[in-house]
Amino acid sequence: MTVGADTPRGWRTTRQTPSLLLLLLYVQSGSAAADEGPAPLPVFPPTVPASVYFLPAEAHGLGKDVDLGLDEILPEPRIGGSDAAALAFTESDRADAADSVLDAEGEQPAKPKKETSSAPRKTRATLITIGVFAGNIASTLSGPIDKGFVPFHTTQENWFGKNTYAGGADKASHFTLYNILSRELHIAYYRSGYPDPAAYGMAFATTVGAGMITELGDSLGRGDGGSYEDVISDTLGAAAAVFVTRHGLDDVWGFRFGLIPHKTPEPCCPVTYPGKDYSEEIYTGDLKLAGFAKRLCRNIGLARFLLVSVTYGTKGYRNSLIPYRQQQIGIEVGINFPQILTEIGVRDTTWWGRCLFLFFNAFRVPYTQIGMRYDFIHHDWHGPNIGETYDPGPAAPQPPTGPPPPPVR
Repeated sequence: MTVGADTPRGWRTTRQTPSLLLLLLYVQSGSAAADEGPAPLPVFPPTVPASVYFLPAEAHGLGKDVDLGLDEILPEPRIGGSDAAALAFTESDRADAADSVLDAEGEQPAKPKKETSSAPRKTRATLITIGVFAGNIASTLSGPIDKGFVPFHTTQENWFGKNTYAGGADKASHFTLYNILSRELHIAYYRSGYPDPAAYGMAFATTVGAGMITELGDSLGRGDGGSYEDVISDTLGAAAAVFVTRHGLDDVWGFRFGLIPHKTPEPCCPVTYPGKDYSEEIYTGDLKLAGFAKRLCRNIGLARFLLVSVTYGTKGYRNSLIPYRQQQIGIEVGINFPQILTEIGVRDTTWWGRCLFLFFNAFRVPYTQIGMRYDFIHHDWHGPNIGETYDPGPAAPQPPTGPPPPPVR
């Protein structure tokens, strides 16, 4: 999981700059008394004579006229003498040196190299899992408890068809919200001491289990019932989070949901069960230009603080007459707040930093983006806007209220 604009596993808690390395080397070497002035920085270990580092070329089986290049000497320099140990410049040494240079330049590696060394904190992980399931059960059963239980039943919602429930906006909702849940659970399990493979599996299983609890509750309430389309959307969202995080692409791609201003008439004519009105919500898949440019080794300047997003939202599926309903797919440019947090020094290893990254990685802040939307029911464009524009149409005639009129004689 990428460290930086995207908050996954932990930040490095130390930064190995060249200055710090020199300071540590100086401290380890000791210092002379104050009246003698500072001790010189030792170049060679005191137990090994400096002469052993400068062997003649004959010691390497070469003639005096042979010019050894740096690349030939560095891989495995030989040290003579019974007191000296052989040194080897390995690939891990090269990788550590590269990381030090990256840290010195303020870059963050695409994937933290930290490995869990302590035993997993199973109690903490168990409490996290129980908390997710308990919260889902309480939320899901609140409706049936309030309005009464009915025999188990299910429904087929037909995905994104224009005459389906909410025009498929609930499927985008399930995908996005369970993607966010899976991503955050992976962070929680990883920080509980579990290695990546186990943390991914636990996050995926817990997320899918929570989704199935939701559909089970819907199947016992006074609605259309649970649907297999919702379970599939939950599973795909959780799997997408695992894929993106496992490949270190959190700084390149992500998903968010957002609220938008809306003006709607009174409810009129739902497709099936009234359910929830999604006219005030929008869902996005975000290309993060900072991470994308980093992969291309390009400097894009201030554009690194921007996102290019694909959006989906529906209008009027609960509150408008059928001719006024819309299904909008759009493209927009917005502000990448996690990238700003990263560059001003906020770290998600603190509780408040973690909360900020979680909020901005999951929530689309209104009025911080602009784009165009295509309504593929009426085949026309809307915008530039933030996704709120649509004509709700006239309110449907409402049934009269009050006592019925007297009968006509």
